[in-house]
Amino acid sequence: MTSRKALVAIGIVLVLLVVVAVVFAITPPPQFDSDTPEGTAQGYFQAIDDDDTDLAASYLSESIGANCEFDPWRPETSRVVITDVSVDGSRAVVDVRIEVSYSDSPFDGGSYDFDERVVMERTADHWLIVEPLWPMDIYACREEAG
Repeated sequence: MTSRKALVAIGIVLVLLVVVAVVFAITPPPQFDSDTPEGTAQGYFQAIDDDDTDLAASYLSESIGANCEFDPWRPETSRVVITDVSVDGSRAVVDVRIEVSYSDSPFDGGSYDFDERVVMERTADHWLIVEPLWPMDIYACREEAG
């Protein structure tokens, strides 16, 4: 009789774990205020994901826009997770982990992840990214003339 109770308890725990996993799977990611460094980073990566290069470019400072080729490529599946944020006056750094997968199947293709720093500065009314980052950093950025 004790082993039957143990099996029932294990079954209940497994059902609870499945329910928790489903809830986490269907919970949408947080939406950050667009006037924050986190919101700026989220907006940039969402624009990349949506293939909206004009919107993605609007998150970049004029110096990057003028000096960097911006024709972003992105893999089939990617996920961006904000891992840290530091703000010092009008300068902010948002650390992210970018997870890239080349296939929807767990048995096909490949995947990798890497860390990226999104460096930005505050202008009069919003944050702008001031250093090239993924996927722009895989393209050549011209050095400023003279």
